[in-house]
Parts: sequence; structure tokens; C-alpha cells
Amino acid sequence: MSHVDADLFFHIDKKNNSVELTDKGLQLITKQGEDPNFFLLPDISVALNAIDQNANLIAEEKFQQKESIITDYSIKADRIHTVNQLLSLYFI
Repeated sequence: MSHVDADLFFHIDKKNNSVELTDKGLQLITKQGEDPNFFLLPDISVALNAIDQNANLIAEEKFQQKESIITDYSIKADRIHTVNQLLSLYFI
């Protein structure tokens, strides 16, 4: 099955009414020169914990870095949700 999956841009799970992009699909919709993690959600809990554990940062710097991570997560989550909904509406 992995031989067949290598050529797919996304997987359709009709049982759960969901669509998931493959690595090939992610490469296709990510433009040349853009961030390769453009459509990948970061592990927000690990990133926030790393900021909390950094003793070299003052409270304001921690707040700004946390805000940046949460904003990035929110943008990427919206982007992924939109692509998945478009694919679901068209193919399911």
C-alpha cells in the first residue's frame, strides 16, 4: 500500500468524513521558497514550556514569545482547517 500512497496528494477517510494531506500534497501547495512547515502545526505545549523554563528571559520577553507562538499556531490551524474543509466539500 505504501507504493500506492507515495503518489497521493491526500487521503480520504469516508468513515470519519475527513481528509488529510500527504507529504506530497503539502509540497504541492507550499510555494517555492516558502516555509516547508507552512501547513504543519507546531507542538504548542512543548514550545510554551520551553519558554517558561528559560531563566534568562524576563516576564515581558516570555509573554511576547508565548504570544508569537500562539499566533503562529492559530494562523496555521486556520489554514489547515480551510484546506481540509475545501477538500472535504469537493471530494466527500
